This record gives sequence, structure tokens and C-alpha cells, in this order.
Amino acid sequence: MNELWKLLKEICVKTENIGNEVISELGGDMKNDLHFMCKIFSKRQAEQLKSLNILSENNYNDLILVARSMFEGSIYLANSIKDKDMCLRWRLYSVLHDKKRMDKEGNAPPEIVDMINKWLPEIDRLFKKKNGEYQKNWHGKTIKDLAANAGDEFLHFYNNYYSLMSEYHHWDTAAFGKRYKINENYIDEIKSEEVELERVLAMSMALSSAFATFNLSQKILNSTRNEKLAGLESELKNIPGTITKTISISP
Repeated sequence: MNELWKLLKEICVKTENIGNEVISELGGDMKNDLHFMCKIFSKRQAEQLKSLNILSENNYNDLILVARSMFEGSIYLANSIKDKDMCLRWRLYSVLHDKKRMDKEGNAPPEIVDMINKWLPEIDRLFKKKNGEYQKNWHGKTIKDLAANAGDEFLHFYNNYYSLMSEYHHWDTAAFGKRYKINENYIDEIKSEEVELERVLAMSMALSSAFATFNLSQKILNSTRNEKLAGLESELKNIPGTITKTISISP
């Protein structure tokens, strides 16, 4: 397990560096909602790879939280390429926030009022429920539903990686029992194979999610495929002891 963990950490460091190189090569029209999402989601994945590297260097369990976030980001982007309304939902939800704040405070600069009124019909179409209330998040679906819609590879990661990590994310009792031995005077951290495996699974899912986001962004923005990134993805897939899937997304 130690050798496997070492190899995954090495790939993660390289992917962070190559990811920034990929982002610098991305073009696109920032008035195009999907182009905008591709570029900013790629940047977010690179930032989270940086966090992952810091956490993994110290074997911190919180890398699970970062890995789950990275998976969610890749799911959102995968759904957005299949449904243009997803892109518009993501970008316009901030306008809904502005509307709610304006309604609460009772005033806003004229240019903000004009902007909100301009987009209000679309906001109502995308976010208003039958009871007249607005949705509480921008996509209005569960992560499982989004994973199923995105494709078999995403559903595989959801069922076998993401959902298994929810107990740690949501402070479940079992997550504490795996990691700590507690009595009246001290708390000892348990270094079990089960916990180590969770970290391995989290890293594998995070890297696969980053590769999916970078690859999709290169494809949508007509950027030349970065061969170094492709090499790292192949390296991950061929590590003995890992069970990974290449996430492929078609428009």
C-alpha cells in the first residue's frame, strides 16, 4: 500500500504542474457559457490539486473532502456539455443571489436593477418552482442523478468511491471509529489499512476527475491535446493495485 500511495502522490504533483500548463494554452470565448465554465473549472481543479498535494504529503484524511469536491466539479462540467441550460444555470445563479439580496435590502444601483430585470424571465424559467419559490442550488439535482446522466464512468466512481467517502465528509460515527481510539485521557490515531485504502481511492478519483476536466476543456476549446497530460493519465491507469476508469465525455 505504501508503494502505491507513493506512486499516486508523484502523479498528483506532476498533474498539478502539467494542469497549469494546459490552462495557459486554453483559449475560448468568455461570453460563451460552456467555454467560460471549461476554463474556470480547469483552474479550480488545478488549485485543488495543489491542496491535494499538501494534504497527501502529510497523509491528512481531509484529502477525501478535496477529492469529493473535484469529482463534483467534473460531474457538473460533464452535464453542462450535454445540456446548455446547465451552463446557463451555473452562470445565472449569481444573478438570482443578487435578486434575493436586492429584494431583502430594498435598494440596489440602477445598473444592477437593470441587469436583474434583463435576466429575470430566464431566472424564473430555470430556477422558480411551481410553488413560486426558487431552487436552493443552481442545478436542482442530486449528485447521483448527475453522475448517472454524465455516463457509466462517473456512476462507477460515484458508487465505488464517492458515496463510500460520505461518512467521513458528514461526520458519521463509523468514520471516527476507523480513525481514532478514545479513552478518558487521550485520543490515538489508528493507522489501519482501511483508512489507507480510502486515501488511495480518494486520490485515484481526484486525479481521474482532474484529467476528465482538462481533457474536456481542451476538446471544447479546440486546444491541442497535451501529450504529457495524456502520459500521466496512462500512468495512473497502469499502476498495479488501482482500479480506475478513464472518464470519457462526448458532446
